[in-house]
Amino acid sequence: KISYLFFKDCFDKLTEKAEDYTYTVGGLRIYAIDGQQWILARTKDIVAHGFNGRAVGDYLETYLPRGYLTHLYDVVTGVSRAFTFNPRLNEHADARTLLKYIEQKSLVIYDRLFFSYRLMTMHFEAGHYFLIRCKRDANNAVKALYNTPSKKTSSFTLENGRRVFLFKVRNPRSKEWMVFATNLPKPWRELHTIATLYRARWE
Repeated sequence: KISYLFFKDCFDKLTEKAEDYTYTVGGLRIYAIDGQQWILARTKDIVAHGFNGRAVGDYLETYLPRGYLTHLYDVVTGVSRAFTFNPRLNEHADARTLLKYIEQKSLVIYDRLFFSYRLMTMHFEAGHYFLIRCKRDANNAVKALYNTPSKKTSSFTLENGRRVFLFKVRNPRSKEWMVFATNLPKPWRELHTIATLYRARWE
């Protein structure tokens, strides 16, 4: 049996070496944070560490335990920067934990599940930029933008007057409309740029 610490050391050494090959786009380091669910073996050790099945009903859960990974990675190079791995699904809290690994002059791209006033506020306070895809019911401003066919941009304000800009973009393949929230500076606030950045999140 090999301790996980062996792989942790390998991971840390590789990611440290990768820092010599980092790239920026328009002066910004571009990251993404995403979540993933893993099916684990049902061993005594895994169960003892709090991992259990996923609920599939009021009184039922899957036999095999689940683990929840939240992953911070460099979008340009594809290299992992950091991650959390927990027995419970709490991507918002995990994402907030990962922000400490992000330097200023960075942009972090998120999918719909991460829309959160608290997370956006933390980005403002840390000097980071964010780009978050929004659910249709994320807030009133997002709902109004989704429901107004002729409108492509809008905004709303967080506490302390921090302004968040909204952009509506159509997916050319699915024809689905998507709304994104961001605090990017003015030169970046353009529909094509927003769509290109979000598309880059997918390998």
